[in-house]
Amino acid sequence: MRAQMPLRNNRFLIVFFLGCSGFAGCSGSPGIPGVGAAPTISAVSVSGMTAIAATIDWTTNVAASSQVNYGTTAAYGSSVSDSNMLTSHSLTLNSLTCNTTYHYQITSVVAPGNSATTSDATFTTATCQISISGVSVTTAANSATVAWTTNVAGSSVANYGATPQYGYSASDSTLVTSHWLTLNSLACNTTYHYQITSVGSTGSASTADATFTTSACGGPLSDDFHTPVLNPMWTFYAHCCGFLKMNGTDALLIVPGVTAHDIYNINHAVGLLQTVADVDFQVEVKFDSVVTQGTRSREFWCSRTRRISSGSLRITMEPHPASILP
Repeated sequence: MRAQMPLRNNRFLIVFFLGCSGFAGCSGSPGIPGVGAAPTISAVSVSGMTAIAATIDWTTNVAASSQVNYGTTAAYGSSVSDSNMLTSHSLTLNSLTCNTTYHYQITSVVAPGNSATTSDATFTTATCQISISGVSVTTAANSATVAWTTNVAGSSVANYGATPQYGYSASDSTLVTSHWLTLNSLACNTTYHYQITSVGSTGSASTADATFTTSACGGPLSDDFHTPVLNPMWTFYAHCCGFLKMNGTDALLIVPGVTAHDIYNINHAVGLLQTVADVDFQVEVKFDSVVTQGTRSREFWCSRTRRISSGSLRITMEPHPASILP
């Protein structure tokens, strides 16, 4: 709009008025287009969704700042922002909780008092992936209890053994978040490797290899040998010859028939050794078969080693003159 105002000496003052009010097709706040115009938010989307993060994207018709308020209710409580003046906006919300619905609201500001805000909207994070934390081990002389927690319900498995190849396992298929398993028939004062695994509805998680050491030795520990491999509390020895075979129900000490094995000479002995403390104890040994050949015998032998405050328990199967059948 232009107006002329008369002045003295026949001079005129020309005045220009700049505005939008009342003109067809004119909207927004007065100002230079792209700087003072009111922002309009469009093309809102949620992308990059994971169990713990989400990205909010949108565009504005003019360059403006970026802000997203978010939370588990419409009261929000958290926010993320970027003061750069942009028309394409993207903000990532981190440290979210899996499988949870979040409310969010977008605001873009051109200048103080000149902004646009969306209405409340929601999104839901991805399903929780199982994870293991809080692992602890409580040891005794011949057992250990392994405990841990998971963020979602899962089963419980502990693989363990004298080496990282393990060989033994304890498990519970019950789906829980607080887990514990007891590992029995361990050797006293011995270092074991172990690894934990939990399986839930959305996958599985396993820990790295770790170790624990059992407590000092006490008396001997019973074993029925009903396992496919020898329990590590036993040590097989065959200083001359012979070998061990585990068939799932028995420990078989096998020696060549043409070899003489003297039970009173350890260099010729074949047997199983279990280290125990220097304490009083009683032992009962059961043999599953009778002697059927003239050069076969069955014996149990308990002896002291030279170690201070320790002893050895040996179960042996050796030829002995008193046991030779006619």
